[in-house]
Amino acid sequence: MIPIIYLIKKVTANILYVSIISALFWGGLHSLQAPLWGIGVFTLFFLMTMAYQYWDTHSRGHALLVVMMIHALNNATVVILGALES
Repeated sequence: MIPIIYLIKKVTANILYVSIISALFWGGLHSLQAPLWGIGVFTLFFLMTMAYQYWDTHSRGHALLVVMMIHALNNATVVILGALES
């Protein structure tokens, strides 16, 4: 995710635009596997990109930790809902 954010920031420094473009990129990439999956992860990647950019101004380590925690919570939610469903 970081190299994509870096490349987008070469075009625009606006945090909102960077987050939208990043989310579109990653959502589009996920759509190649399953179209609805790409739509579903758009919001997740928007949130992770916003969080990363905010925390990166304070500490790269904190930025990575926050993004990893958001991702882990998302995955845990999917696993728990899958377990409850079966």
